[in-house]
Amino acid sequence: NETSPSAAIVKTSMTTTYSSAPIPPKFRTWLETFFRPYNQRLYGLLGPEFDGVFDETPPSLLEDKSYKRTQFHEFLRRKQAGIVVNPASYNGSHPPVHGPLPEARHVKDQSLPLYVRQHCDLTGVDSWMLPQSDWRVRSPSFFILGAKKGGTTGLFNTLTSHPQVVRGTSKELLYFVPKRFPFWNKDQIGDRVRVDPARKALLQEFPRQLLRRNETVITGEATPDYIMYSEYSSQAILCTTPWVKLVVLLRDPIDRLFSHYNYLTDPSRAARILPNFDVWVKKDIAILQEFGVMPQDLSRTSIQAYMGSPEERDGWHRYQRALDGPWADRPFVRSLYALQLEDWYRNLRAVGKDPSRDMRVLLSRDVQKNDHVVRDLFKWLGVNVTSATNATPMETTMPHHELNRRKLTKARTKATPTNFSATMKQSMITTYTSAPIKPEFRKWLETILEPYNRRLYRLLGKDFDGIFDPTPSPSSA
Repeated sequence: NETSPSAAIVKTSMTTTYSSAPIPPKFRTWLETFFRPYNQRLYGLLGPEFDGVFDETPPSLLEDKSYKRTQFHEFLRRKQAGIVVNPASYNGSHPPVHGPLPEARHVKDQSLPLYVRQHCDLTGVDSWMLPQSDWRVRSPSFFILGAKKGGTTGLFNTLTSHPQVVRGTSKELLYFVPKRFPFWNKDQIGDRVRVDPARKALLQEFPRQLLRRNETVITGEATPDYIMYSEYSSQAILCTTPWVKLVVLLRDPIDRLFSHYNYLTDPSRAARILPNFDVWVKKDIAILQEFGVMPQDLSRTSIQAYMGSPEERDGWHRYQRALDGPWADRPFVRSLYALQLEDWYRNLRAVGKDPSRDMRVLLSRDVQKNDHVVRDLFKWLGVNVTSATNATPMETTMPHHELNRRKLTKARTKATPTNFSATMKQSMITTYTSAPIKPEFRKWLETILEPYNRRLYRLLGKDFDGIFDPTPSPSSA
């Protein structure tokens, strides 16, 4: 209240005697232009009630056509593009800039990686790598990419049992699945990603107010399709959220495939009527051969000769673009981990990221057996594991998060630093209603998958060498 006695005292104490000449109007405008990005950064930190508090401009300056707010917007677009501000170039006629104004459709900042300039439409974006508001970088801060039936739900539930890790509207948003992602230019999968609207829509899926209030909270999601649509989901993610940390969970390829089959035929769900497991797998392999993802001859020698060929790569990308049909479940290719991770590794490097630093590849069996694996993952995500013991559950104010909040409140009261692996193991229990895999058919699958597994070992490094090699039977030992 400006009429209160206390306000009068404060106003009197803040009176300053100015002995210098007034600020020249044009120089004041230059200062306003220079400070505007920093003020916007402050608004993002303090919240919407402070939005625009320092944006006042004297009416006399607004009458000057050279200094209308359109000039401010031009300067901001240059600043957002990373063009250097040069105060020495100020001549009283325009804001200090150096370099040409970026095109409106796509910012051509030569300092950005070539992949970003070719695949990401950054119109209206303040920064490609790190948005100005810290809470936006945590919304989200991690993705579990897959693999399907590899334990992603169990790992996600384990992570979100910690009070510092909160859910979005769903565990599996499917946001960056190519056929669902609505922000391709001209609605063409693989065209440039319109980053600004993609980020704004994604923010609606996470508890923004909670992230603003608490700087220790992170959030993420787990969509197993992201690893499988490796070329196009990686483009959408790296354009829209290049700061996220990526988690991949791998399971024995044959066990994963058999679990996938039982998941689809589980009578407790909306069970599908499928042929026997071996027939189902062979039909899916035939589809991969038709697309050119796998060779017609499935001998080890032929597969090794075909791997990495232009025919394989073209077939793999055509297969990812095929949105509907009997191959929609894509069961067998989900066990060809190298084929998927190669795209992810290549695109991560193309945007200047290091797969060994920005992606964590884990084995389902290690996460189930070794509690330290989950602890290390928490640490890598920036979460204090010891805080899980006494922390109180955090609540989300967003109405559509209420159901998740109630579930998390119950889960977090049970979370301790010693039961993560147990939680993971319990979440990965699969109900197998089909007949077991025939030994001869398992042997046939091992023969086909062996070259692809070797390819995976070379990609991931010596720490993963032999992880999916078949265990010798006692009689052959």
